[in-house]
Amino acid sequence: MRIVTCAAVPERDWNAFVDANESAWFWHRTEWLAYCRAYRPDAVDLSFAVLDDAGVIRAICPLLKEGDAFLMCGEPCIVPVADQLDRVDVWWPGVVADAIAAVAKANNVARGQWRPMPWYGWSYWIQERYIGWETVVIDLRQSEKDLWSGLRRSYRSLIHRAEEEYEICQHALVGGGISVRTMQRLHAEAAGRETRLAETWNLMARYLDARHAIALLAFKSGEPRGFVYVYTYKDWAYYGHAACLDPNVNHALLWQAILACKALGLCTFEVGWTGHATDEKGQAIEHFRRGFSDARMPVGAVERTFP
Repeated sequence: MRIVTCAAVPERDWNAFVDANESAWFWHRTEWLAYCRAYRPDAVDLSFAVLDDAGVIRAICPLLKEGDAFLMCGEPCIVPVADQLDRVDVWWPGVVADAIAAVAKANNVARGQWRPMPWYGWSYWIQERYIGWETVVIDLRQSEKDLWSGLRRSYRSLIHRAEEEYEICQHALVGGGISVRTMQRLHAEAAGRETRLAETWNLMARYLDARHAIALLAFKSGEPRGFVYVYTYKDWAYYGHAACLDPNVNHALLWQAILACKALGLCTFEVGWTGHATDEKGQAIEHFRRGFSDARMPVGAVERTFP
C-alpha cells in the first residue's frame, strides 16, 4: 500500500472509484473538492488516495485544511471510503488513519471532523468523539399523493398560492449558464451582498451541464423572484442552495424540485440537517426543512484531535 495525493491521481480514475463505491457520493468527487477550494480560497487541499502495489485505488480520503482543522466549507469532511468495508488494513484504524495523522502533523492540524453519507455506518470510527445530528429525508418511491400528505399542513396552501402566482421553470428551459447568473443575482439581492466568489457559481453551472444538479427558478411577470438548486448523484438528491425575494415562494420551488427528482427516478431526497444550527437564522431554516418530511436519518459526525 502507498499513499499518493489527489493531484497525482487522474481525475477520471478518482471519480470512477467514487462512481463504483456504494458508500461514496458527489461530495467525494473532484468537482466538489474544487467547489470547497473556491468557497474557501484559503483552504489547502490535502486529499489523498491509497493505492495497492499494482497502482489500483483501494481508498480515497477527501481532506481539506481550513485554519488549523480538517473541514470542508466549514463543516465536517466527508468520510474516506474504501473498496471493501471489511478491509481493516485500509480503513480505520489502519493505513487511512495513519495517513491522516501524518498529514495533520506535517501541516500543523489540531483537529478534524468527518461525516458519512446518512446511509453509511461508523463501524471503524466508533472510538472517536461523536458529535452527530440528524438530516431530514424524503422517500421518493412514495406516490405523489403520499408525498403531498407528508407536507406540513400549512405548506399546502402556500404551495398552491405560489403555483398560481409564479411560473416555475427548470434550468434546462432557460439555459444552465443563464440560470446560474440569474441565481447569483437573486442570491446577492436576497442577502444584500455577494456572499461567495463567482467561481462557486461557475462550478454550479458545470454541475448542471453534467447532470449532477438541477435548478428551478420562479418568475413573476417575467422577472425572476427565487430559485432552488439541488445536487443529484446516483439515486440521491440533496437540497443545496436557495434564495427568494418574495415570502413563501420557496415552498413551491422545493416542492417542484422534489417532484422533478422523483421524475428522474431518484430514490431519496435529502432536505438537509436538523439539530445542528447555532443561530436563529439556522434554526429557522431547519424548521422550514422539517415541514417537508417527518423522516430523519442520523448524520453521525465525529471529531478527532491530533497531538
